[in-house]
Amino acid sequence: MEIDLERPVALNSSVVAVEVDGDLVMLDANSGNYYGVSGVARFVWEILQRSSYSGNAIVGAILDEYRIDKATCSDDVKLFMSELLDRGLVAYCD
Repeated sequence: MEIDLERPVALNSSVVAVEVDGDLVMLDANSGNYYGVSGVARFVWEILQRSSYSGNAIVGAILDEYRIDKATCSDDVKLFMSELLDRGLVAYCD
């Protein structure tokens, strides 16, 4: 799937997240699968908990918070968004 950084994504309402020892653990109630994230991935998840955001907005937020070049950040966000979309943890807003 081609990732569109201009389209906003939102969290799936069936996913519940809690902090465990500094990491974020998520449960997808629909599938029963657990996932864990930390570091920048946790930062992205926390942004998405507030509202829907486009990939470009997420890239901008990361660049404001962390020292990373834009091209690497964009590639990493595309990869993470792809994983989230594939697992049904987020969906594009229509």
